[in-house]
Amino acid sequence: METLTFLFTDIEGSTALLRRLGDEVYARVLAVHHALVRSALAEHGGREVDTQGDGFFAVFASPRACVAAVLQMQQAIEAHAWPGGEQVRVRMGMHCGEAEQTTTGLVGLEVHRAARIAAVGYGRQVLVSESAAALVRDWLPPGATLRDLGVHQLKDLGRPEQIFQLRAEGLQAEFPPLRSLGGSALPNNLPAQLARFIGRGRELAEVRALVESSRLVTLTGAGGCGKTRLGLQVAAEMLDGSGDGVWLVELAAVAGQDAVAPAIAGALGIAGQPGRPVAGTLVDALAPQDILIVLDNCEHLIDGCAKAADAILRRCPRVHLLATSREPLGIGGETVYRVPSLSLPGPGDNGSASPDSSDAVALFVDRARAQGASVAAGEQAGPLVVSVCRRLDGMPLAIELAAARLRTMSLASLHDRLDQRFRLLTGGSRTALERQQTLRATVDWSYSLLNGAEQSLLRRLPVFAESFDLDAAEAVCARRRRSSRLARGQEPGAGGAGRSNPAVPVAGDHPPVRRRTARRGRRGRGCGPRSRARGALPGCRRGGGPAPDRAGPGPVAGAAGRRAGESAARRRALGRPPGGDRAGAALRRRAPALLAGA
Repeated sequence: METLTFLFTDIEGSTALLRRLGDEVYARVLAVHHALVRSALAEHGGREVDTQGDGFFAVFASPRACVAAVLQMQQAIEAHAWPGGEQVRVRMGMHCGEAEQTTTGLVGLEVHRAARIAAVGYGRQVLVSESAAALVRDWLPPGATLRDLGVHQLKDLGRPEQIFQLRAEGLQAEFPPLRSLGGSALPNNLPAQLARFIGRGRELAEVRALVESSRLVTLTGAGGCGKTRLGLQVAAEMLDGSGDGVWLVELAAVAGQDAVAPAIAGALGIAGQPGRPVAGTLVDALAPQDILIVLDNCEHLIDGCAKAADAILRRCPRVHLLATSREPLGIGGETVYRVPSLSLPGPGDNGSASPDSSDAVALFVDRARAQGASVAAGEQAGPLVVSVCRRLDGMPLAIELAAARLRTMSLASLHDRLDQRFRLLTGGSRTALERQQTLRATVDWSYSLLNGAEQSLLRRLPVFAESFDLDAAEAVCARRRRSSRLARGQEPGAGGAGRSNPAVPVAGDHPPVRRRTARRGRRGRGCGPRSRARGALPGCRRGGGPAPDRAGPGPVAGAAGRRAGESAARRRALGRPPGGDRAGAALRRRAPALLAGA
């Protein structure tokens, strides 16, 4: 790690400038702009790290040198005679912090913070973070001053930042309010997040593209996979000053299906009208608006959310909806995005605990440091960190709960006790939802969302030690009418971690029901296909789950399970791959006899 001064610059309105000038003239403008920036970097000891289009990322060993460089850049750009009388307006942001040089470049959360600071400014404006301002305040060039612009919430939703504007002769002095989340230029009610957002670069880009092209996008996935955090970050990224803002509707505390529309109206400040249904008032008020509404935690209010969303989509053509739920809303026009687990180190990378090795490792290291625990990337700690993240399937909630245990135990002890994860992974934030404070509470919440028949079905399925298909599950469960429930368990929200194309239409094809057990042995009850559809954690089976069916799986299920297990054992003994299609075929052949004995 080294402490550096980061500088980000880019041309404001570059796309519009390109349209006005045309490709050939714009290319010449860009070449002159690059030459002026690089000249100032060279003169003041700046190092160019990256250049993308019209944007520069550079670093300085000295914050004073960075100030001198940005003043030279702005003054040179302002004095240059640009083609067609155009004005090239460059916004700049500087920040001091730590970063690590890796094979992929400079890595560090402070780098991202510097980019966020530059992004809230305007062309010709130079913004300075609090840490940088503290270092240069007493060493500014003659005539230069710092103007305090106040505390602003950046789009990373992390801690607010005190931001200053660098003022000097020849620079524009007055600008509109910054484009921060708390400013009037970006209307929203997004809450500040106390913990940093880690990774998810690919998912952010994919979900943002879906929201821009689809009126309703639902983020689904297992409980604890990070649906809410991803949704909030996408919403923050989409605040650009256009439209009527981004608004969050928190539904976790809403109890009734009929209360969804009033909750949306309340979050948006839409007053009800006496003698008129709230839903009607809501859609009338939203009809002319261009906004994004985030519906968070829809799974216990599926019917109410589906009804409200359908009414909004039909009558409010400029409103976009982003929902988070453990299962899809199931209405026309919905695009479902299955939120995957965090990326894990590659198969051959068993020893690196460097935050840039994967998103899962980066999250564990960051949350461990927040607990006061130092996780070094040494020969002993590295493999343990990687193993913990893999055994927790890269699930953010499980990783955060595991990191919290480092307050009271060593990394090695944590690793050795993960087989008892329901007892171990407790002690989440006291201010979090109750179902997010422990791993077991998350699974219990998912289980409670099932109806009685689905719970009974779920308790029968753990007789399978290997993967199984729909026909095999029907045979074990003994009643053909259960197939509709099994099919519902294969909705787009069912698991889906790691799928290459996680965005699917709500009426998409359904893959075979699978249980991943080969590497972990036979797991305990509690995570069948329906629980995955409504959000049980993929890694929760070992160490327990929802209470078993006290009546047991029954003679039919028991017999089928024993036969399937014996068949799998014979295949392993012969060196053949276990199960799947052949196991399913064998159970299909036995199904009539099994069903006759039910």
